[in-house]
Amino acid sequence: MQTNDPKKEQRQHIRSDYSRLISFTHYDPKNDLEMPGKIAAIHDLSESGVLIQTAESFDPGDTVDLDIAFEQEKIISAEGEVVHRRKSPEGLYYTGIRFTKIDQKDLAYLRDFVKTQN
Repeated sequence: MQTNDPKKEQRQHIRSDYSRLISFTHYDPKNDLEMPGKIAAIHDLSESGVLIQTAESFDPGDTVDLDIAFEQEKIISAEGEVVHRRKSPEGLYYTGIRFTKIDQKDLAYLRDFVKTQN
């Protein structure tokens, strides 16, 4: 028997507690360049998105260009949409970003990377 437990994990993809720095460019909803070349810390990562920690605040629906660095000088570029944001007691923001554009080869690399981290 299957129950609908709201506390049960509902994510579609495996997440990795991956801790690295990421560079990003933040666009406002009109896609006007707002904050180019900023740095954030990755909190966790999956093939569908990333949770970053920043001092900057984002709004759901904002567009963000991301450059994620991996070992062996591998960099994945992706575009994402902010899907949620929460402010920590320390005044930092945790922002969930869903990938909306990513190269298929980069997606395959990311999928394999996340699997090896768990």
